[in-house]
Amino acid sequence: MLMYHTFPDLGLQGVYDHDPHVLHYALPDMKGLTVLDAGCASGWWSKLFWEQGADVTSLDINLEAYKEVQRRCKMRTKQVHASVYDYHNHNAFDVVFCSSLLMHCIYPVKLLDHLLEQLKPGGLLILATAYNGDPGRSIHIEDHCGRGKTEAESRIESSNESLWWCGKQALTSMALSVGFKNPNIVGEFVLTTTDHGRSIGHNYSTPHIVLHANK
Repeated sequence: MLMYHTFPDLGLQGVYDHDPHVLHYALPDMKGLTVLDAGCASGWWSKLFWEQGADVTSLDINLEAYKEVQRRCKMRTKQVHASVYDYHNHNAFDVVFCSSLLMHCIYPVKLLDHLLEQLKPGGLLILATAYNGDPGRSIHIEDHCGRGKTEAESRIESSNESLWWCGKQALTSMALSVGFKNPNIVGEFVLTTTDHGRSIGHNYSTPHIVLHANK
């Protein structure tokens, strides 16, 4: 079983360790909030938000690793086994959290539009994604500002993988194009593969940016 996140307290090694980067996300006080963790992977963020007192819904197309984490720590979160596009709970969440998912979606603007629908009026989107990178296997969309919604969408296929590397202006412009208010880049960091990740054949060092925006 591939564990995306590292859980030192549960004795689970993962490809990435997100603990050193939490401050870059500029998280609000989660206590009492309804939170959608869209693309939760093995559930590190879901666990963090649950421990902080949030009512968490964890959504992913593969919940195998997540269920192992849930079993070990007995976290009481709702789990939804589905593609993010197939999940509909409009105007339901105070916070929609989405980390390292947009970069793998064929239509990133469509994803942003869908996430907006799940937020309550005034709710907060927290989104982290890769930016810049290797132009040989990606597309730069630094110049999105002012372009139409459909023009911003492009299909990238490489070994059945879609990969977007967003510029800061591109990401804020896409958020505005679907109706988000006050999009703002609040943090940036480099997500680097752990020693365990490298031992099983993963070796990445990926710059990330963090966007906050309101409905």
